Amino acid sequence: GTQDGVMLLFSWDQWGDCSDRYPGHPEAVDCMQKIDESTVITGSSDGLLRVVSLLPNKILGVIGDHEEFPVEGLSASRDARLLASFAHDEIVRFWD
Repeated sequence: GTQDGVMLLFSWDQWGDCSDRYPGHPEAVDCMQKIDESTVITGSSDGLLRVVSLLPNKILGVIGDHEEFPVEGLSASRDARLLASFAHDEIVRFWD
């Protein structure tokens, strides 16, 4: 993601320029976690975790909130049924 809230999509082995741009986040996108081939979870500096569909480009909704603390990282279980996030609040939260 970018500081202005735009996610950039790159084609593998073609890192010179992005192949698509996904605007829609009000603040910086700080981290992402792949869920499947067309869905990612994003963590933003506004403290929200969002589900984003890549094709078609659409923010599907908010699934978690670290309140006003920027989200620093995300990690999913192997079956993608459990998500962990951590933020500047120094708390690891689990989402199902």
